[in-house]
Amino acid sequence: MHIFINWNVKTAGAFVASANTSIQIAIPAPTDFNQEIKKPTEPTKTIKLVITDKNGTPATTVHIGDPLLLKITGPADYTIEPISCTASSSLDKDYVLWTNKSCSSKDTAVIENNWKQNKTIPNIVSISMYGFRFVRSNTVVLTCSALFCPKGVQCSPNPCVNVKPHVSGRRKRNADVESENGYIKDSMSTSFTVVDNRMDTSGCSGTFVSVFTYVTVLALMLALI
Repeated sequence: MHIFINWNVKTAGAFVASANTSIQIAIPAPTDFNQEIKKPTEPTKTIKLVITDKNGTPATTVHIGDPLLLKITGPADYTIEPISCTASSSLDKDYVLWTNKSCSSKDTAVIENNWKQNKTIPNIVSISMYGFRFVRSNTVVLTCSALFCPKGVQCSPNPCVNVKPHVSGRRKRNADVESENGYIKDSMSTSFTVVDNRMDTSGCSGTFVSVFTYVTVLALMLALI
């Protein structure tokens, strides 16, 4: 005769799941036995950040002013709520480009205001941006953080996807909003190199060289020829 015991194991925290296992106890019962408890598997974190050109081709080398798309991809059946994006280089510290505190860009000559959700693939959001560089470096590293929310769950009260920016700057929501609904909070990075050979950074001031600065510098250079 054997007795079958079912164990129901649950995990707390970001993911809740259950796993069943069983043990057999002979009659008379042995003095010791081994049991196996299976740990639930968390969703695969297929999270990535990429930069593409207007045709969707990955862009690792760009020109100043090139129209680009910055895309965040999350796990299947998850939606995405961006938190912030920053730019940096080996010579420059992180510079905030976009934040969910205002749902807006810090400089629309570099990155637009509005994130858009892919109509056919809901676990992808993108935002328009333009080729730019730091004055002291032609390689730019972009880092974005985001909440990845299970299907049917809104991680934060006022997500910034497909909404207009809050120009008043009085949005009362912390960028590090917490949730207990199974979200994933993560950050990811990508980079590109600017290949404009005629860029004379000695004629520029400030942090970034964007398309507007570039046109001004070129005009000055042509005037001196």
